[in-house]
Amino acid sequence: MPYVAVKIDVVRSRKVRNRQELQDLLFRAVDAANDRFRKAIAARFTVTHGDEIQGLLHPSASDHLVPLCEHFVDAVAPQRIRFGVGVGGLATELQPLAIGMDGEAWYRANEAVERARRQRKAFVLEAGPQRHELTRQVTAVVDFLLTHRALWSENQREAVQLLEKLGTQQRVAEQLGISTAAVSKRLAACLWDQYAALRDVAVAWVMRAVGSVG
Repeated sequence: MPYVAVKIDVVRSRKVRNRQELQDLLFRAVDAANDRFRKAIAARFTVTHGDEIQGLLHPSASDHLVPLCEHFVDAVAPQRIRFGVGVGGLATELQPLAIGMDGEAWYRANEAVERARRQRKAFVLEAGPQRHELTRQVTAVVDFLLTHRALWSENQREAVQLLEKLGTQQRVAEQLGISTAAVSKRLAACLWDQYAALRDVAVAWVMRAVGSVG
């Protein structure tokens, strides 16, 4: 049964001046992810080595991978992070917390995050040599989406998050106390319509990549 192992690494973490503040930020991001995505999570996300995060998604929950990555990008902004995702089986028993496990999913996640580090990517997916072309396409699209999202301003990020929560630009405008035109301007500036359309493609490709792993 192919699980989706996710490893997250803080970019240039050694240059962060306030390490305690960074760790607190990561713990808050992890707690929020474990709550928001609890039905999709097979082994809860946890902070490891002080500045790394890892967790495991259920095989049937691959449609949550991209939203999960978006959550972490937003939660730690403006700090940059990279994702290594591995698809495969487990060689040990499933644990409630994502530590103390072994298997193909974790080997591939380790390989993916190392490749993301070497190639300076925000996202890399590894699902085995027989799915190389599909995982290459997924990596290219999701890497672009997350790299672009990390560049959003605080106002743009807030507008997008509220739009996804409230559903309409009018409600976002009322929540923020600004005009609908101002909301539209923020969304246009971060290319929201194009981003959302490409994200739908990315989610479909991720599901296809995970579903093809036997």
